[in-house]
Amino acid sequence: MDKKHMNEQANLAFEFVDKLYFEITYLIKEIEGLLKREDEVFIIGRTRGYGITVGGSTGIDSPDWWWYKKFSVFFVKENMTRTQAGKTITSFQKDLKIIYLIVTLSDKDISSPKIAIGTLYDISCKSAESFKKFEDATGYYLNSIWDLAKNHPNFSAGSFEDKYMKFKARFVTKDLFDINNTQDMQKKLLNPVLKQFRSI
Repeated sequence: MDKKHMNEQANLAFEFVDKLYFEITYLIKEIEGLLKREDEVFIIGRTRGYGITVGGSTGIDSPDWWWYKKFSVFFVKENMTRTQAGKTITSFQKDLKIIYLIVTLSDKDISSPKIAIGTLYDISCKSAESFKKFEDATGYYLNSIWDLAKNHPNFSAGSFEDKYMKFKARFVTKDLFDINNTQDMQKKLLNPVLKQFRSI
């Protein structure tokens, strides 16, 4: 492959990924807007401000992490959290339930990009020394939560426990490219997850 062709291919690859990230940003903001209109008034969790959570570092020896393959956001009822300096503070409290959304662009066990949305519940932190608020745990447990979503489809119950935390989860997972408009978001993601959320 000659240099000119390599330059063209590199530019096309970056352009495609940029457009893909932009579309995912739009999707997340659209879901945020729709959830704000619900009776519960959900707001997006802000771990370090208004952004996504990723589950790994971007070290120089790990180029496969330079482009994020998996990231998440969560939504919490407004009356279950508080905002300070542009961040949410969601304490581990009785009856805490979280709507958790994960986008996975690439993973060894999937053949196409996925979006998973579900409810985390029965959430408890075993030690105040581990995590002081839910936001502190989101990046640490991203891969564990994705495993629950991937291995327990169609809202079947899954649970996780380690020496720091325990929680249960019910997720639905869809092909990312099957979500093309607001109607798809509502019908395939939000209506099912809200029904599940309210039943727990």
